[in-house]
Amino acid sequence: MKIKKEDIKKLLLFLIGVFCQINPLMSRGLMVIYLGLCSFLFLLSIDIKKLKISKGLIWYGAFVTLCLISLSYTINTINPDFVYARILIYLYLLILSLPFLYKRENIETVVKGFIIGGLIGITVVLTNQYSIIGQKRLGGNIYGSYAEFGAVCSLTMTSFIFLQKKIKIKNFLKIIIFAYILLAIMLSGARKALLISILIPLFLQMFDKRKKMHKKFMILFVLSIFSILVVYISLNNEYLYKFVGKRIESGISSVLGEEKDDASLYERNSFKKLAKQMFKEKPITGWGIHSFALKNYYNCGKLLYSHDGFLEILSCYGLIGFIFYYWIFVYVFVNYKKLLYDDVGIFLFSYMITILLMELYSISFFNSFYLILIGACVNIIERGGEKSEKFTKNNIQSVAR
Repeated sequence: MKIKKEDIKKLLLFLIGVFCQINPLMSRGLMVIYLGLCSFLFLLSIDIKKLKISKGLIWYGAFVTLCLISLSYTINTINPDFVYARILIYLYLLILSLPFLYKRENIETVVKGFIIGGLIGITVVLTNQYSIIGQKRLGGNIYGSYAEFGAVCSLTMTSFIFLQKKIKIKNFLKIIIFAYILLAIMLSGARKALLISILIPLFLQMFDKRKKMHKKFMILFVLSIFSILVVYISLNNEYLYKFVGKRIESGISSVLGEEKDDASLYERNSFKKLAKQMFKEKPITGWGIHSFALKNYYNCGKLLYSHDGFLEILSCYGLIGFIFYYWIFVYVFVNYKKLLYDDVGIFLFSYMITILLMELYSISFFNSFYLILIGACVNIIERGGEKSEKFTKNNIQSVAR
């Protein structure tokens, strides 16, 4: 039996998708073996003569290079490896995956990996921490933080919603999987995870030109009712209130200006003030890789990043780093029309907007699946937009019916 290169590519991309979701669970040795297998599959599937370096790889490679250069002047001599070890691994993931992420079906294969990897991660957390349900949030000790586990859950949910029509299992199993992922999101207590799980389906409907307006309104109505029910249950169920209900309530109170901010919101505000001050002192080059964490350690005793992607880059890498990293978003938004003619392009563009919105509360430059989605989005614009537009315009009426 002859194994086709396309099958090897799909296995590689699937494994990369799984890796993005479960790498925090891996030991260093297991990670090396896993990436070694991916490297072997890459060598089997790549055609050197047809290899082209994508704009997405140039973008992130240049930013990583800037981060490494900042090692020469960073004030953080304690743990700069916390950042550079991760971004180098994620750059390697882009090297392995981006040459194949021009085709829609290959992007869908990575997304399938996100789903399976996410389900594995959720199962590991629930299996190991079921005994503390009702006592505290889940996932923190296993994934490093509750927010990171929440991000895994939200990516699993949005990927599942995106591909649910193409997943060939019975509908009742889909309902069970949906409920399982939703339960994990609630137990993680991550507000961002819940918000992302609402935003992506919302954007998928908003940007889909192929669907008639009455269908959009119906789907949005159902989504709105579902969202209200989730929030209502979270606020009124004794157990869920401890995880996410209380955090939703404090978030709403903060937006309304009431004095009910929880500790995490107050802490994040103090982080942002410090990052702004650091930027004012060194606006061009910043303080160097992971320098905010050290300054924050001196300030409040916690070796943590700023929880704001914009301010993290401005404080550590200055305006130079800010331009190096965020120009790719400008490029995508300028060329967004090339994305809005099929499901994959709409999904990627929806995530681009969401990533930028969430940048106020998280950091995308060392989030592996965000980087792959951004790289794939750039690939589609570079080489896939025209074909997709032509094809879909010819068939748009039949799709919309």
